[in-house]
Amino acid sequence: MESVKYYRNSKSKTKDISLSIFLFLIGVTLTYLDNFVVGILISIIALIIIVRALLKLPSVTVNELGIVTKVNGIGLTKWDYIQGFEIKKLFNTTCIALIIKDQDKYINSKNKIIQKLIKSNLSKVGSPVIIPSQEFNKDLNIVIKEFENFLKNHKK
Repeated sequence: MESVKYYRNSKSKTKDISLSIFLFLIGVTLTYLDNFVVGILISIIALIIIVRALLKLPSVTVNELGIVTKVNGIGLTKWDYIQGFEIKKLFNTTCIALIIKDQDKYINSKNKIIQKLIKSNLSKVGSPVIIPSQEFNKDLNIVIKEFENFLKNHKK
């Protein structure tokens, strides 16, 4: 099966760019107000966010190995760990939660920083891996059907 790539929705990209421009202006202002190091760091972070928003890079990729996401630095979640998918609400957003078979084994397969992030996800929504709706340029129900097709093909 050929890989499927999903891109951040345009509304999220616009927010990212707006926030980055604001951060950049703060950084430039701090640089001129004798807080050079902090100003430069904030400006660099803002520029990185702007460049990432303008580049057409996928936020989620689904392939024969599993689901690759840049959210929280999770990276690849192999199909062997995935049991299913659910749509969950988290604060003001909707997300796809991956139902993980052996959560402890999955969590231990990640580095210490990522482990803390995914344990936070686990306590909030009951899954270590969540992908916010902003990471998709499609309806979440369609995305889940596409994920399920990949999962079925992997089980064969």
